[in-house]
Amino acid sequence: MGRSFDKFYECARGLLEQFTKIPLSVEGDSKLTFSASNSGLVSNQINYVTLDLTNSGTGNVSNVKTTVASSNPQSESVLNQLPETSELGANSSVSYIVELFVSSSAAGSSVSISLSTSYLDAYTNQQTASQTVGLFVA
Repeated sequence: MGRSFDKFYECARGLLEQFTKIPLSVEGDSKLTFSASNSGLVSNQINYVTLDLTNSGTGNVSNVKTTVASSNPQSESVLNQLPETSELGANSSVSYIVELFVSSSAAGSSVSISLSTSYLDAYTNQQTASQTVGLFVA
């Protein structure tokens, strides 16, 4: 009988510990960056610029939508938009082609394009990222 009393007494004093297991899924983090593999442009013609989007993070992303705009519409014009990418895994890349017309007035200078990206991270939270890529016009 003394033993039952001891157990009751421990519970009454708050010494009884209770553990709850909660499953926690760690999906990783994402880090998206754009780079241009050919940064030299020719003026007064349409240039096909290859842009690589790299996810250097540890988590996958999905529903990647990127809009491209010229930073200076007087000297360059973006002629197409990028397609949506349904999924981009961790430590992987996807390439896009941007058609960019550069006027003759931009010869010998640099131009830049602005990229605005929205996507779902590994936890399905909506994220956005912006980046500017500089290019040189010969």
